[in-house]
Amino acid sequence: MKKVLYIILIFLITLAIFSCAEDEPFYSNPFTDTTAPVIEEVTFVTTPTNDSTPDY
Repeated sequence: MKKVLYIILIFLITLAIFSCAEDEPFYSNPFTDTTAPVIEEVTFVTTPTNDSTPDY
């Protein structure tokens, strides 16, 4: 039983050490979207047939 407790204790200590390690430096994402957004005209719906939202 003591061996199991020692193994758990060693595991928790190593977990604590690795969780306190220094973070990796920040690198920019090589897949960043650089395209400009496009604003387009949409068609206004005057009488929706399946509108289940309540009128407040």
